[in-house]
Amino acid sequence: MVGFDGSPNSVLAVNWALTEARLRDGVVMLCHVSPGWRASGDARDDERKARAHRVLARGARHASRQTMTVQVIRELLLGGPAQQLLFAASGATLLVVGTRGEDGFPGLRLGSVSAQVARHAPCTVIVVPDPAGRGDNRRDRQIVVGVDGSTGSKAALAFAFDEATDRQAELRAVYVFDVATVQSMSSLPQADLRRLHVNAADTAWAGHRARGEPPRCGGLLRGVARGTRINVDLDR
Repeated sequence: MVGFDGSPNSVLAVNWALTEARLRDGVVMLCHVSPGWRASGDARDDERKARAHRVLARGARHASRQTMTVQVIRELLLGGPAQQLLFAASGATLLVVGTRGEDGFPGLRLGSVSAQVARHAPCTVIVVPDPAGRGDNRRDRQIVVGVDGSTGSKAALAFAFDEATDRQAELRAVYVFDVATVQSMSSLPQADLRRLHVNAADTAWAGHRARGEPPRCGGLLRGVARGTRINVDLDR
């Protein structure tokens, strides 16, 4: 499922969703959310209705130009964007949105709708960033996942493994130590420090070997405290 409001960021989200659907042999539900209109309606309501259908049709046309092999289902939702997307995503495998919608503030990295769905969605959420201005594309083939041993972290790691395998990308797991732990580790000999990181990495990767490793897996375990930086990169 992908949210589309006609903005450039939502176009990027549609493109990502189509690529993912091809990899998964899935179907894309292309959704546009409109505030709605009264049944009797006046001229302004008629324009809102017409505009909503135009935006949805434009998204569908864009999708059809990108690929003919993925089935795209159009869905017009009425109400608040975040609430409607969350409700519609109840049976979806993925919910894909852009970083900011048509009415978002240019300076914000993450708009209110994408922030809300990322926190509350019942499924995995993909917030597709704008690649403009990134400059360094050397890590475009790398997937980074945060790990902390929690249930949510394990689900994120499983998803990251699948994505890295499907996309033939490098996978890097990142574990961030808290300040107190980093302070205590800063005085350890390098050999002991590396042993601690190796043990943590083995715990993080446990249970995922059988999933089929991507071409290269790495573990990055990092901590920062009062100017002390611990940064150990482990190739698995």
